Amino acid sequence: MLSSENRNLLDSLSIFAKVGYEFNDGWTDMIYTLGKNIELYSTLHNIPLIEVRQIKEKFSSLRFYYTGSKDEFIRALVRQAEVQSETVCEKCGEKAQTLVQDGRWYTACDEHRAPNSITGDEFKVLQEARSKAMRKCDACGKKGAEGYWSGTIHSNRCDEHKEDFLTSSEYFIKITKDRKNATQNK
Repeated sequence: MLSSENRNLLDSLSIFAKVGYEFNDGWTDMIYTLGKNIELYSTLHNIPLIEVRQIKEKFSSLRFYYTGSKDEFIRALVRQAEVQSETVCEKCGEKAQTLVQDGRWYTACDEHRAPNSITGDEFKVLQEARSKAMRKCDACGKKGAEGYWSGTIHSNRCDEHKEDFLTSSEYFIKITKDRKNATQNK
């Protein structure tokens, strides 16, 4: 997790006085900057400092949980750091990408990439292919069915039984057009 040097750096900010750290060294500078910016903003605008509950990595990105303020600027600072974490290596802080190895999501640079890991996008494609391979047609039971809509129900159908069904994206495009036409005709 965190080296004692990085832990001491973060502990130097009062905002992190009562929080445990559940992330690796690579995110220290980003989180320190976030804490420093929140402290500065709170001081300049004379608002109470938030209470940070937890800072951790989850599904390859930063999670920063706090209470004590609903200030939109603080929310934006936190959200910006969470988004930034998706491109910062958890180990070293270099430019990185979201990867998956054995179902575990993480963010790493080329140097810290685990063997046999794949990108998040590749994982999603693989999961969809696995899901399709396991789906059975509701009409005949044949494996490899796609999800289709009839307008009122969702059904898994093979190519032979898709009849009057639309793919999910075709259905939602149709619904959007229908709603737009209904609004224009009022």
